[in-house]
Amino acid sequence: MSRESSVLSLPDSLLPYQAPESRSVFLGMQQRLFQDLQLFRYDELLFLVDISGSMVMENVICMNATRFEVMKEMVQKLLPEIPAYTALGMGTIGGDCGTVPKQWKPAGSLSKEDIHDIARFLIPDGTTPLLSMLVAAPELFSDTPSKSKSIFLISDGANTCREGGLDICSWAKQISEKNISINILTFLSTTSDNTDAFAEYLCLAELTGGQIIYLDNYRCRLEPLALDLVKTCTFTLPEFQRSSCWGPSVKDLWMIPKKRLPSNQIKRSKKS
Repeated sequence: MSRESSVLSLPDSLLPYQAPESRSVFLGMQQRLFQDLQLFRYDELLFLVDISGSMVMENVICMNATRFEVMKEMVQKLLPEIPAYTALGMGTIGGDCGTVPKQWKPAGSLSKEDIHDIARFLIPDGTTPLLSMLVAAPELFSDTPSKSKSIFLISDGANTCREGGLDICSWAKQISEKNISINILTFLSTTSDNTDAFAEYLCLAELTGGQIIYLDNYRCRLEPLALDLVKTCTFTLPEFQRSSCWGPSVKDLWMIPKKRLPSNQIKRSKKS
């Protein structure tokens, strides 16, 4: 049996025991993820996976497993869907700012079986130096401009390293010129608590022609990010004006004219 075919028939799972209906849900998720992100359209594909400590601190409730276990399982189950001609590579996001990643293999250097085995034996490590690893990741692709390339990022957090103040959106524009797209699977829920992380994800995906998919923690559903959390959660202050209602002797007194307050704030002030 060839190395390629042995990957396609591997029966083992990294997840705790699941009922047959749960396993079928997982397989459906895997197929949808592959189709939604269109991973089949790339000549070179780099798995860039988050192995930070937070991945083992939170569970995917509907699967009775940690995010870390689900991430490893997802990588393994996606492998049979990837075309044989796709050059595969892998990198990890962990440790701390400036540390050497545990895995850093260029596209074309790994078989599907290699990635299966690497994923199986990954262990949690440190924080999430996301930008550091992303900035270095293009070196793992070929220099052939005609080849389509993608970083497939799987993560549950925001960047912890600033890379000398480099703006993640500016960087995304630069790599889009190298024919590199960034597709993202995130375990974060779409709540205001995660606005900063989704702001970075949006820049990475939208500016490189990629997509963002998030995993619904309770319903085991993969959902495309259809809501711009950054715009939704932006707090806009009304215009301030210098106040003279207590006379010119009161310095640095400012006010918000009542007519410029939102209607719900005016109603609240009448009741008080």
